Amino acid sequence: MLVYTFDRTFDGLLTAVFDAFALHQQPEELVAEGDVLPMFCDEVHQVATASDKSGRVWRGLEKQLKRETLHLIAVSWLSEARELYTPLFHYIYKVFQLKADISTNFSDADVLYVTNTARRVMHEQHRMKQFVRFQKAKDGTYLGVVSPDNDVLPLIIDHFADRFRDLLLGQLELLLQALQGSGFLDRVEVLALDVLDQRHGDGRFVRHVAHQRRDLFQSGL
Repeated sequence: MLVYTFDRTFDGLLTAVFDAFALHQQPEELVAEGDVLPMFCDEVHQVATASDKSGRVWRGLEKQLKRETLHLIAVSWLSEARELYTPLFHYIYKVFQLKADISTNFSDADVLYVTNTARRVMHEQHRMKQFVRFQKAKDGTYLGVVSPDNDVLPLIIDHFADRFRDLLLGQLELLLQALQGSGFLDRVEVLALDVLDQRHGDGRFVRHVAHQRRDLFQSGL
């Protein structure tokens, strides 16, 4: 069994697809570096992530796929599920192998898995938009506490930026680290704030230590 290992990044996965065609190989599984290899693995190729290779693969996908399918692939990746690595790799590999958009071929197990994963992420996105509430802290910062199963921040930030359009987006902070225990701040060991600051061209994430802000809360949620 041929297995590819990669660095758990989307660029790494796209590079793995590039390597597979360049080496004329079709690995059975794509595994994250450091994870346990399959029992019958007898050959391993370590993928070295390269932006030029991943860029070529993505541009190739743009030529082959509809915008909706590209969105589906990107959204599925936000699940951060290790179980997605191999199906998504095979999905993209088949797009180039067949030179076709296979997004509606639900008889294909990989297509079905990637599609269902994307749907699960989208469902959580809609749930977050409906139920996340923000609380104004003493310093005027608006904080929303959530514990998502998927990395839905890229999908919901524009929605909340529009809701808070009268404020600087830098004040819109989402707590996206899972809460420890069933309580609120008194049960949380570490609360990290992921802030998407769109005032910067690179849309960078700025990380804070939440315990520095515990005293800013006026009341519980």
